Amino acid sequence: IDMERTWETCIAFHGHPCPVLATGYRASVEALRILHITDLHREKLACIAENQVCGVDAVQIMLNCTLAKGNIIIRNHGKQVYTVIRLSDGKAVRLSLRNELALPWPDPDVWPENAGWEELKDTILHAPAEQVFKITEESISLELPFVGHVFQYKTCSGCGELVSEYAAHIQNGKCYCTDCYHAERPKLNGLYL
Repeated sequence: IDMERTWETCIAFHGHPCPVLATGYRASVEALRILHITDLHREKLACIAENQVCGVDAVQIMLNCTLAKGNIIIRNHGKQVYTVIRLSDGKAVRLSLRNELALPWPDPDVWPENAGWEELKDTILHAPAEQVFKITEESISLELPFVGHVFQYKTCSGCGELVSEYAAHIQNGKCYCTDCYHAERPKLNGLYL
């Protein structure tokens, strides 16, 4: 892996370099190394991200795991943890950022002087993997969630916009998108009937 080039690609996609982006980037690099992945077009991966922050952008770039393809699962538990699964055999690696690297996470917009920002980012990018992450290898059987790609469209009876057939709701013989369906459904004590 050309780490300089791929890191720059992640920065360009995300918009700025930060320790959180570096965490997702480094977790991806280590997962590829541990799982012996050299060709992302031949070997399909999935990732469970236990957060919904900057590092997820790096995962999408580095592991070819994207929301649109449905092979990244966001479990927003607020933890800097990534589990990467090789789908062909279920071999997985879980990378959890070590506690001593978790704080502080300075915000460059709030603290432009970046108190510790660069040092923390550099440590995450360059220290030995075992000093950055608690690494656990495991075996996971994973069925990816359904992702609707090519389906017929219906016209929503509420707003008139197109909605994919798989996401449409039918009520009283009429087709609705999710927003209009919830707006049209009767409520009793705040609960939909």
